[in-house]
Amino acid sequence: MNLICVRYLAFKAFLLVTRHKNASRKLYLRHLLNTCAGKYLEVKKYLVGWEGFLSSSENILLRSPLIEDGMATYRLIKRCPPLDTNSSYCNLLHCSHFANTSVAAEVDGELLGFISGYIIPDRTDTLFVWQVAVDEKARGLGLASRMISHILERPHCRSVRFIETTITEHNLPSWALFHSVADKLSVDLHSSPWMDSQAHFDGLHDSETLVRIGPFALEETP
Repeated sequence: MNLICVRYLAFKAFLLVTRHKNASRKLYLRHLLNTCAGKYLEVKKYLVGWEGFLSSSENILLRSPLIEDGMATYRLIKRCPPLDTNSSYCNLLHCSHFANTSVAAEVDGELLGFISGYIIPDRTDTLFVWQVAVDEKARGLGLASRMISHILERPHCRSVRFIETTITEHNLPSWALFHSVADKLSVDLHSSPWMDSQAHFDGLHDSETLVRIGPFALEETP
């Protein structure tokens, strides 16, 4: 089997991994092994080291955003359809006024993930997750779930017992993410209609379903 064929099969396996985020990479490597005439080492080399993509989230730094991250956040969200692109000014506010409940994920100074969130003003037990953005090269690694956990672990979220967000009907990755968050917290996920395409968006945007996770009790951080 020539090198071009190995690279093609490795890339095919990479697509399978990123599209099926709950499956282990080892499972797909074993599947690939059966279709690649035993070229396991070559396939693994190209699969986990494919240029520009990450093979693990371990080296990704999670931190509170800074106002200097505003434009990088704006550009990241533009690269992550179907997320709505806000004004750069809005992202600057996310990175400053809402830094305690937002998170930036970076590798070697490059922003690869961002979650904007805030505590709902009249319900201080509820964290609202506004947007979840993960760069293509960092997808399939569980980064979004790690970022949500990182926010919840902060002292500012000590009183949080619920997570809320909105998801459009066909945004399957977001549904999968928040179902996994509910499972990780061992609580139920409830959904209900909220923002209607016609009544609230004049038909210019899909309807948004309100998702509510909880109640849960966070462990105290010393």
